[in-house]
Amino acid sequence: MDVEDMFAISDDSPSDPIAKKPTDEQLEWSCRVAAAQEKLVRHYDLDALTYYYHGASGNPYEKLQAGFIVGHSLLTAKGIPCAGEGDLKTAIAMKICDSLGIGGSYSEIVVVDYEDETILLGHDGPFHMAISEGKPILRGMGLYHGKQGTGVSVEAKVKKAR
Repeated sequence: MDVEDMFAISDDSPSDPIAKKPTDEQLEWSCRVAAAQEKLVRHYDLDALTYYYHGASGNPYEKLQAGFIVGHSLLTAKGIPCAGEGDLKTAIAMKICDSLGIGGSYSEIVVVDYEDETILLGHDGPFHMAISEGKPILRGMGLYHGKQGTGVSVEAKVKKAR
């Protein structure tokens, strides 16, 4: 499956100076890591995957984890939930939601506006395409918000409940 079929590629963000159009190098690395993640899941017959990384700046593991988000979003779309923060209970909840056909992503409530009936959710990396309003957007991050490293992030609007 082609990444460009699943995602929209962003331009530079006018409001966030570290959110840029992903570079060719970032996209290529994310695709290489995604292919390896797919092989890992098949080789070990995994039903879910969680991950967490926090280590010394500039080492090879930081570069590796910088490529996780695209592949983990693709795996999540295929019914293999991938949750950040090493959160197994979230991966199980995502698997249940996926099995029920409603999708699911690890999310945190950031802001609630009761007057406009809007909730702004933050999420950690992998995103479930089934809950996206339109194509999720790939955005190059000069620095991951709240984490070390740089790479490609997935951003989307969540469908409104009907």
